[in-house]
Amino acid sequence: EIIAGDWSSDVCSSDLFPSHDRQIREAFAMHGISEFVTVKGWEGSVDLARSRTNIIGINHGDHFERVILAASKYGFSNQDPAIADADTIANYITTALKGEPSEYLNSILWNCGFYFWIAGLATDISQAIIYAQEIIDNGLAMQKLQDLQRS
Repeated sequence: EIIAGDWSSDVCSSDLFPSHDRQIREAFAMHGISEFVTVKGWEGSVDLARSRTNIIGINHGDHFERVILAASKYGFSNQDPAIADADTIANYITTALKGEPSEYLNSILWNCGFYFWIAGLATDISQAIIYAQEIIDNGLAMQKLQDLQRS
């Protein structure tokens, strides 16, 4: 399993098998973390797949909830973008952040929508996807990438 975060606030875990929920929750509890998300993501990551249903675990205090999400419910195809070498993927992502239509853009919108919703930036995933599209359309996503590249 992969657990990512700074152990003080936003923590997300790649939960490869839902049967590992107990162990993940115990690991977080040992660090005093009661707010977290687990994602059975694409290729073992915390990226949401479009080709299959995503199994999400959301823990708030003593309450753990499973959420099942399918990209098709939100208007996306069930095709994940092709896996390629790092340079090719970087070019695809840069193109997507410029707002040019592609499967990478669709995956970025799907993932950003989910994580914006989880972060409380929208009341539902559909609104969060629209928010993600606005950020890309306004050039803010590309600007942030350029800022990160300069730092």
